[in-house]
Amino acid sequence: MSIGKTYVAEVLKRSQEEVMKARRQLRQRRPRATERNRIWALDLTYAGQGGGQHLPLLGVLDHGTRACLSLQALERKTTVAVL
Repeated sequence: MSIGKTYVAEVLKRSQEEVMKARRQLRQRRPRATERNRIWALDLTYAGQGGGQHLPLLGVLDHGTRACLSLQALERKTTVAVL
């Protein structure tokens, strides 16, 4: 048995309010509690400097406390620079 794109689109259109409610609940849920310093995250983002230039920023976060442990500007976006 196969299901076509049209059928899926119709089902989503009929249950649009339920889908939006479920998405809201997922976004608003509380994060699971984790131990301090057990899980860290590393993220790379960009900050505008004006004139259309973007500066890469490296952030290190602790999941347990949700604290920003480090936020540093990088000259280049290379593996060596991140390490």
